[in-house]
Amino acid sequence: MTKYILIPHYNKSLTETQTWTRTLKTGKSVILKVSNTYRYFRIEIELDDAEKAEILKMDKILLDKYSFVPDEMEGGDSWHEIINMDDFTQEEKEEIDEDNIDINLLDDSNEWSTDYETSYELLCGCDLECEENSL
Repeated sequence: MTKYILIPHYNKSLTETQTWTRTLKTGKSVILKVSNTYRYFRIEIELDDAEKAEILKMDKILLDKYSFVPDEMEGGDSWHEIINMDDFTQEEKEEIDEDNIDINLLDDSNEWSTDYETSYELLCGCDLECEENSL
């Protein structure tokens, strides 16, 4: 395995997504996806030769498949979405109250919970630069 610095072909191309859930009074589960896209970031990734060849051919890379460390993540946009919102009744939608979800306060919420699993996806291709100390 060799350590590389992942160099994206475009800025603002790293998306981080965390999943939150809650149970409504009706017993139905609600899934909330909270995403951040970063303009600038540094990713150290460890790859064998086959993984390196594979990753260099990809236009979209689900980083969770690899051993990597995201770092220096700066700037970007945040958004959230309720999965399958159309499957809820009007009463359930009112209980969810999507317009008043403050994604910055989810950690302090008694309604929403998460397993703190975060997924990372690079929305473009990349180049790889070998880290000096892994030679």
